Amino acid sequence: HGHRYGTRVVHKNMIRGFEITDLKELFEHDRRMTRELIGDHATPYDEDWLRKLTAPNRERYRSYNTLVAADTDNHPIGFAILRIHKRALQLPHRARRGHFVDIFFLSVAPGHQRQGIGSRLIDDAERWAAAQDAVELRLAVMDSNTDAIRFYERNGFEEIGLMRDYPEDGVLSHRMRRRCNPSLLDALDRGMP
Repeated sequence: HGHRYGTRVVHKNMIRGFEITDLKELFEHDRRMTRELIGDHATPYDEDWLRKLTAPNRERYRSYNTLVAADTDNHPIGFAILRIHKRALQLPHRARRGHFVDIFFLSVAPGHQRQGIGSRLIDDAERWAAAQDAVELRLAVMDSNTDAIRFYERNGFEEIGLMRDYPEDGVLSHRMRRRCNPSLLDALDRGMP
């Protein structure tokens, strides 16, 4: 099932699309992350809204995509919720690709952290972004979440600004971006996966 490195067994987890049976676990990830980062007074995402944006036949939320990291039993252990923004960025060398993808939710279950799962979710998010003609990934991370800031920096993100009062009043967040790999964009231009 997995490979042994030292005393830890690293399993071959997969990244797949969202399935309706993943909703309960997604709600739990959202509640846990909100509680850990903001506290008990904060409100997690609205469950009805999460249900709508992850529905397989969603019409209104077509700009969203949810990636799931699953263990060898296909049980969800991580999520990345993405949204394509079709806006023109000033990039003269790729003027036709002015879009970016926002990673507005990234979570890996505590027992599965520090095993590369978050990095794999980001890499798959980049592949999805490139397939949508996006040139970069963006996200916001709270200033108090220094572990996440370092994680994103290790994964090629750079700070592009600060956001005050986000995700709620009195909170300072870093706006970060990672440019999509040019060779990935070129491969897609040539019709390669």
